Amino acid sequence: MKAKVFKYKSDGNTVVASYMELEPYAKNVYLSLSRKNEDGNEDDDCFHVVCRIENVYFSSGQYSRRFLKGEDCREEAATYCRNWIADTLQSAERGAFVNLISVRVFEALGLDTTSLVQAREEYKRIQEQKRREQKEKEAE
Repeated sequence: MKAKVFKYKSDGNTVVASYMELEPYAKNVYLSLSRKNEDGNEDDDCFHVVCRIENVYFSSGQYSRRFLKGEDCREEAATYCRNWIADTLQSAERGAFVNLISVRVFEALGLDTTSLVQAREEYKRIQEQKRREQKEKEAE
């Protein structure tokens, strides 16, 4: 099946939505081949693990076929996707870094992104402050 999936561009900073061929993996979790292993070792092929929430699909990371064959991996992926919204909101509340893809997925789901955007801005502000303090220490 083909679906439009939110993922990061190769620069790692830009979120794009592109059509990807998806294979079912677990409940509301799909795989899409990202790159084949150059040496022909299929266990080292790399796949996007794609979560589906309502009708929104997004890559939650890339993993090797070997990793994805692991015991309990399917159940863990299904649990991750099932709890993703609540976990993302809790991370923002704790002041953890919120990925841009999370903001885009919330927008696509019609959810309020205010707390996510604020958490991103606050995290960046704190990191910048730490960098300034580190530079001041080094200058002494």
